[in-house]
Amino acid sequence: MLANRYRSLLKSFPSGDDLCVLIENHLQSVQAMLADCAKKAFGRLAETVAHTLGAGGKMIRPTLTLLSAWAVGEVNERTIAYATAIELIHTASLLHDDVIDDASVRRCKPTVNYVWGDKAAITTGDFMLACAFELLAKHNDERILRDIAETAQQMCCGQMLESTHSFNLGMSYEEYLEIIKLKTGKLFASACFAGGISAGASPEEARCLKEFGLLVGIAFQMIDDLLDFIGTENELGKPVGQDMRHGKITLPLIELIRVFEADEESNLAGWLLKKLKEREVDDELIAFLRQAIVQRRIDERVKSVAKSFIDDAINALRNLRGKRWEVLSHVASLIHEW
Repeated sequence: MLANRYRSLLKSFPSGDDLCVLIENHLQSVQAMLADCAKKAFGRLAETVAHTLGAGGKMIRPTLTLLSAWAVGEVNERTIAYATAIELIHTASLLHDDVIDDASVRRCKPTVNYVWGDKAAITTGDFMLACAFELLAKHNDERILRDIAETAQQMCCGQMLESTHSFNLGMSYEEYLEIIKLKTGKLFASACFAGGISAGASPEEARCLKEFGLLVGIAFQMIDDLLDFIGTENELGKPVGQDMRHGKITLPLIELIRVFEADEESNLAGWLLKKLKEREVDDELIAFLRQAIVQRRIDERVKSVAKSFIDDAINALRNLRGKRWEVLSHVASLIHEW
C-alpha cells in the first residue's frame, strides 16, 4: 500500500522498519474506513464507488496527514478519520476533473465517466464529498471543518481559473502558480494541518505544518506537470501529454515558450504557438515538446523551481525541532526526485 519510494525512505531511518510498519498499519485503517464509506452506496453508485476506490493511488495526502500527526504526537482515531476524509476529497476532485477533461484513463484504469457517463462520475464525486464531511462532522472540530471547507471552495476556484486559462499561451508564471496553489497546494496544507491538530499540535506547530503542506503541494504539482511531458504512461497512470491535450498551460510549456522567444527562434516559436492557438495537439506535437523540454533543459529548470519550494517547506518545519519532523523533511525531498 505504501509507495515503494516512501517505504525505502522510511526504512532508512533509525527504527525505520518499525515506522514503516506503523504507517502501513495506519494506511490499512484508512483503507478500511474508505471501504466503510463505500458500503453506504448501493445500486449503480456502489459499482462506481468500488471502481474508483479500487484503482488505488499514491496515498500521499493521507500519508502526510499520518506523518504530521506523528511529528508532533501520536496517530489516533481522529487522525485516521481526517486522513480518510482528505483522500475522499482528493478522489472526488479527480472524478470531477475527468468529466471536465473528458478523460478516459485514470490510474491505469478506465474512468467512471468513460464507463458509466458524466452523470455517474459527478454523482460519485458528490457522494465521496458527502462521506468526507460526515467523517469530519463526527469529530466536530471547528478548526478542521472551517479549514477543509475553505480548501474545498478554493479547489473549485482553482479549477475555474484553470478552465478560464485553457490554451492561454500568454499565461504568466504567477497565474500558473496561483492555479496549482489552489488546486493542489491547499489540500496538501489541509492534510498536514489536520494531522497536526489531531495529535494535539500547538497553534504555532499547526501553522508550520500547514505552511509545509502548501509548499510541498506546489512542488509536487510542478513535478507532476513536468512528468506529463517527459514521464511514462505507467508512471502517470494516464496517457502522456493528456494535460496539454486539454489545454492546460503548465510551467514546462511556459518556460519553453520563454526560451524560444529569448533565443529569437521565431520560426520554431511561431510554429508551436500556431499549433497551440489552433488547438492542434496531436502525437507529433507531444513528441516535439517532450524532446524540446529535455534538449533545452527545461526539465532541470522546473525541478530547480520545485526544489526552491521544497527547501522553503523544510525551513517551515524549524519550529518543530525537538519533534519528529525529520521524516516529513525527507518525504518532501523525495518529491523532488519523483
